[in-house]
Amino acid sequence: MPTDAADSEIDERATDETAPSPADVVDTNETSATDVPLSELIPRHPLVPVFCVGLPLLALGVFGFERQALIAAIASVVLTLLAAIDIEHRILPNRIVLPATAVLLALQLIFFPGDWLQWLLAGPAAAAFLAAPLIFRRDAMGMGDIKLAVLLGTIVGWNVFGAIVIGCFAIVPIALWMRVRQGSIKGATLPFGPFLAFGTLVILFTS
Repeated sequence: MPTDAADSEIDERATDETAPSPADVVDTNETSATDVPLSELIPRHPLVPVFCVGLPLLALGVFGFERQALIAAIASVVLTLLAAIDIEHRILPNRIVLPATAVLLALQLIFFPGDWLQWLLAGPAAAAFLAAPLIFRRDAMGMGDIKLAVLLGTIVGWNVFGAIVIGCFAIVPIALWMRVRQGSIKGATLPFGPFLAFGTLVILFTS
């Protein structure tokens, strides 16, 4: 009996030591986090306000006082905030993604009604493209990234597929750096949202 009690105690300690912490089981594809105030989600990193101010100024410099400048300025701020939140918290809040999609879609339809087809269809098409791997593996892509793709299609239209390609290429050096630094990337995760945002901003300011 003493042996059984000791074994039981060891098993409990082993369970406590191997049980995952909340950080270990956080769904990196979570999209809402409705129980956390939005003000607490936005990182306080000094680069966040720099990009939130600098990118709209760049939009003004690139597009002048044109309608496209307003689209680019709003999109830049939204994508900066989403990328920063995804890096720090591994979430893409619906409270930002969905209203931003609605506002930018409305502006695109008002400012550029002749391209209404791509504003309405590019986002869902990109989302379907990112969602395709889910047929084979349930955790292949996060719902946050899929919803983000709808927003990106609203911003750059059919060029969203080019943005996805750029994002995929941009993630490669980071993965290689992790491989060199840690010796392995097995079990490591990277938020895809910031890379999708980067690809979209490249397309937005160069196309």
